[in-house]
Amino acid sequence: MSRRLTLSRLLWAFYLVAATAACLVIAFPGRELAGHAAARLRAGLPGLEVSLGAVRPVFPPGLALEDVRLAAAGRPLALVERLEVRPEWATIFEPQPAWRFTAHAGAGTLDGLSRPPDGPSGVIEGLRLEEIPALRNLAAARVAGRLDGRFAPTAAGALGVSLRLTDGRVEPAVPLLRQERFLFPSGTAELTCQPGLVLVRNGRLRGNEVDIEISGSIRLGPAPGEGVLDLSGRILPHAGFVSRAGDDLSAALLRRRGGIPFRVSGPLSGPEISFSG
Repeated sequence: MSRRLTLSRLLWAFYLVAATAACLVIAFPGRELAGHAAARLRAGLPGLEVSLGAVRPVFPPGLALEDVRLAAAGRPLALVERLEVRPEWATIFEPQPAWRFTAHAGAGTLDGLSRPPDGPSGVIEGLRLEEIPALRNLAAARVAGRLDGRFAPTAAGALGVSLRLTDGRVEPAVPLLRQERFLFPSGTAELTCQPGLVLVRNGRLRGNEVDIEISGSIRLGPAPGEGVLDLSGRILPHAGFVSRAGDDLSAALLRRRGGIPFRVSGPLSGPEISFSG
């Protein structure tokens, strides 16, 4: 008799859980929440156009935001296919609970933890440059490659990002010094992100045609597309690249020891590139 009672209770418990889950899925106010979430994202990203496909419940308990699109002046910038957000249950009763998140974008993932007031920390895995809308249709060049890395708040309250590039490729719209394609098997960079400012340190690209070292700053304007570049570094051309460039590459530049110094400066919409001879 006790076994039958136990089995009956288990069946009733399973029924109640299944019924509750079904009701949550069927009656879940996804459309209303999608509109609210899109409005909150627009408020947190001034100047950007934000659209959201749907909001759905997920298990373990949390929410999934699907088809999150960011654009500026009608031009697509980023697409997050799915963003899952869940509370960190160990902090649920704290005044400022932490949240775990997983974003699927550009054929890769961003996985981490946001713990107010410090900010987010986590890892970047398998982000494909050619899948990012802002980079997919660049007028100056086509880019491709895989990005991995880590991000975490700094002691000064900014966001530090360490990036690693593999299988990088740049194809200029117009051949540059008789070179139609530049391959970069590996590369690294350190970024510090603050409101309106991105600092670039120790940027190093190891390529088949040239090696590049770069650092500097990117100041972002109040509106998307506005801002100023101030980057500098040096280019170390390989022998094969020099032979193909021929007379297009100044002899004065080639005589520089330690590479060819360069600078990228000016507005984001049309920066100038200069070389030091």
